[in-house]
Amino acid sequence: MRSKLWLALGIVFLSGCSAPKTDGDSDQPSTSSCGSVSTASVQAQSAPKGATPLSKNPKLKLDLTPVKLSPALGPQQLFVDFKSQAFQDPKQIVVPAGTRLVAVVDHACTKSKGYTIGSADGSLLSERIMNKRAEKFQNAMFGKKIHSHSVELETDMTLEALEALADSDACLTMLSSNIRFEPFVTYPPDDTSLGSQTHLPFIKYQQAYNKFFDNPAITTTVVIAIIDSGVDVTHGEFTSTRWTNTGETAGNGVDDDSNGYIDDRFGYNFASDIGSPAPQAWPYPYTGSEGHGTHVAGLAAAATNNSNGIAGVMGMNVRMMALNVFGTSPSADTAVIDEAIRYAIAEGAQVINLSLGGLGRVASTGVALQEAITAGVVVVAAAGNSNVVLNSGTFMTPASYGAELNGMISVGSVDAVDGARSSFSNCGNTIVEIAAPGAHDSGADTSSGGLLSTLPSGSYGRSMGTSMASPIVAGAAGLAIGLKMRMSQAVSPAAIESSLLSTATTDSTLTPYFKNGKVLNLEALANSISP
Repeated sequence: MRSKLWLALGIVFLSGCSAPKTDGDSDQPSTSSCGSVSTASVQAQSAPKGATPLSKNPKLKLDLTPVKLSPALGPQQLFVDFKSQAFQDPKQIVVPAGTRLVAVVDHACTKSKGYTIGSADGSLLSERIMNKRAEKFQNAMFGKKIHSHSVELETDMTLEALEALADSDACLTMLSSNIRFEPFVTYPPDDTSLGSQTHLPFIKYQQAYNKFFDNPAITTTVVIAIIDSGVDVTHGEFTSTRWTNTGETAGNGVDDDSNGYIDDRFGYNFASDIGSPAPQAWPYPYTGSEGHGTHVAGLAAAATNNSNGIAGVMGMNVRMMALNVFGTSPSADTAVIDEAIRYAIAEGAQVINLSLGGLGRVASTGVALQEAITAGVVVVAAAGNSNVVLNSGTFMTPASYGAELNGMISVGSVDAVDGARSSFSNCGNTIVEIAAPGAHDSGADTSSGGLLSTLPSGSYGRSMGTSMASPIVAGAAGLAIGLKMRMSQAVSPAAIESSLLSTATTDSTLTPYFKNGKVLNLEALANSISP
């Protein structure tokens, strides 16, 4: 459905995170290599944790920051610097036709105003954005009906005109930039031996196991949402750990629990708008890489003590919620990722893992992340695999928000073989807050240097990347939540982040790359909760 005025519904592509994946845009802003970073080069590069700049102006309608914007047609990437001082009047900066943006709409508001699918030719953006999916959001039983939608400029517009468009629409809460997200890795299957999971002894999993699972032992179930390329929830490692929406009957074509999503029994595919969260085939040359999400999920939540395969960091007392944001494409839409975050919040996730990202600050995603933390959800995000320094000039969504949001953790990668920073890992010692193994040996071939985890169709294989490090930390966050609940301790996102960081090992050789040189340590984490 295309608008007859300025904007039309469109699709913006984002992509996820795995080494040696890079952004691939030839006109990317220049960045420094992590290989040459010094402590001095990354000082004072971001606002202090907890500053939450997005909250400074709760009435903000238009938030467009310097970011690459893909036109609707043509392969070229446009770089629009919305803050440029080269213009006499910044309000007259022109955003070109074809630019894709994110419109965040309050559907409780659109319902109160009587907007329906038939009102697509209305004068306001929130009215014209109404479609079948939007109408479902109006009638869903969520307490909050704020949803993100992709929109596209049909004509050139000045920032002044965009601001007027946003301000005139009571049901539009934000108009934001859009970026490309990529998943941070995918490699062919290999070994299936539990003893080959070298990342587990590195993070002192065995020494911590007794406290987490035997004495005093986690007694409640923690839900970890994997927002990724989908998960094969039929894999034997997930049949006992997969999350189930008990209010939904699979395959009946009915939204049984009235949450706006049909057949979401084991999660949802937001990209294809279908109930099954299973990975869908990607086109050549990406075919096979759609197993990324299944690999990520296994590192966090593959079943422990099931006499089969591998063990996830939290393989017991866990439920893994599978949320597919890529569908049939190796890139994902910003609005789709925002929606997956909101779904995880509404359905009770306590941890969200995001092993994906894209260069640029996206306000709508930042707001969704804030919503998660406010709702009590710990957010963990991979730093990326471009071997660059993340700082105030090189912003990675979502990982860079970890430096601003108290309760969100950005994760870099080290090699399990020697503890050194992985050659692919992004860094920045004011942005990347903790490291965990994302490879056994990043200098080796993936078949021997990657981490072992689950793959689709009941198989196992190796991958390396910050995508692998992130779910290891997400699993640790789940363990901390579970044991703290057992010990009647605070489990707010800020408290969990503080526990993970304060008990992490400090490695002075990593301080130029990661904040205070912190590396995940499960033994110290367990001992801090239950001495």
